[in-house]
Amino acid sequence: DLDAILNATRLDHDALGRSDLPFRGGWIGFFSYDLGRVIEPKAQHHDHASWGPAAWPLIELAWCPGAVVFDHVHRQWMGVGDRALAERITHSSPAAPLGDEDFHLGEIKSEMAASRYEAMVARAVEYIAAGDIFQANIAQRFLADFEGSTRALAIAAFASAQPWYGAYLESPAHPVAQASLPALGP
Repeated sequence: DLDAILNATRLDHDALGRSDLPFRGGWIGFFSYDLGRVIEPKAQHHDHASWGPAAWPLIELAWCPGAVVFDHVHRQWMGVGDRALAERITHSSPAAPLGDEDFHLGEIKSEMAASRYEAMVARAVEYIAAGDIFQANIAQRFLADFEGSTRALAIAAFASAQPWYGAYLESPAHPVAQASLPALGP
């Protein structure tokens, strides 16, 4: 089934132009860290229920035949993939694709006490020293009051972190937009 879906949605990347861009249309999304608990039974020790209704989906994928991309080399927004989008975006001002929206972010606080997080890190170091594991993903959840545009927040986060690659996805199935800031640059 997956092969059939991928074949039915295959894009002609040669026809999309700008082959130097990392994304010119196609499938984009994420596999959550919590998916590991489904795949690896020994990872079930965490009380996932404590995360409440704000828990993200295990997998979120979107078919995007076009996208709005910011090219850091040329310092410009452009539409890629879908020709109509590409024409509309490429000829607009740098801020136009995402609007002049604003946001307010309250104080960011961890849901976890610093001492608990430090204990988790210490335990992971013990596991590594014992040879039981070779790496660990020690994560904590942060919360803050938020008002305004999640798009504006994503733009500000990308500008601040300057990741090599980043994505902002709006999912109609989940009204809370999700921003991802992987792989920070040098």
